[in-house]
Amino acid sequence: MAGRVGAWLVGAQGSLASTVVLGARAMVRGLAGRSALVTDLAEIAVLPLVGLDRLVFGGWDIAPSGLVRQARGLATEDRAVDPRVVQAVEDDLRDVEARIRPGVVRGGGPATRSLAARAFVPRRESLAAAVQRLGDDLDGFRVAHKLDTVVVVNLASTEPTLSLTHEHDRLEAFRRLLQRERRGRVTPSMLYAYAALERGFPYVNFTPSLGVTPSALQELGHKQHVPFYGSDGK
Repeated sequence: MAGRVGAWLVGAQGSLASTVVLGARAMVRGLAGRSALVTDLAEIAVLPLVGLDRLVFGGWDIAPSGLVRQARGLATEDRAVDPRVVQAVEDDLRDVEARIRPGVVRGGGPATRSLAARAFVPRRESLAAAVQRLGDDLDGFRVAHKLDTVVVVNLASTEPTLSLTHEHDRLEAFRRLLQRERRGRVTPSMLYAYAALERGFPYVNFTPSLGVTPSALQELGHKQHVPFYGSDGK
């Protein structure tokens, strides 16, 4: 693929996402090696994958800033990366941080709720309005950066689980949950997955959260002919 692709990260300023963005930009700038990249293996390198230099990062989070701070912490507190590398790509990190949009808080864990910036994340938003907003974020990102597509990757903190019922089996029933404000039956990861698939964007769940586990959301992916994958990166 010769075009550019958006990598839209859920939990875009968390430890995992900041490591991804920092590492990708460091490799593009020749500041980090590629020896651990699975995509560089001979049997995979022949595939027409988008190069790291063609990825444009953005995402959702619950606070307006934090990516640069997380990257600095990787260097100074965790000692996982050379501080000089963080300093060299800090402008890149700030560009990504400027593209962070408000995520969804309700239904997440207590740690997530305590970190949310009240002035950043909408507080009295209906489920239907949240899905519309999230989808508009993806469409706007694709258009603004002239991207071929946008791949949504869930890297957020693991959320509390819930038992799936018949309401999660079919797409029509799941949509009724949104319309009827059944917040106790819908998790943030479901909303992110729904917004991505509904707008025709691939979704990858790199967390143990439910994400696309409900059959209703898989039905949506098949209906839209959109790839979806994952249930924890481990």
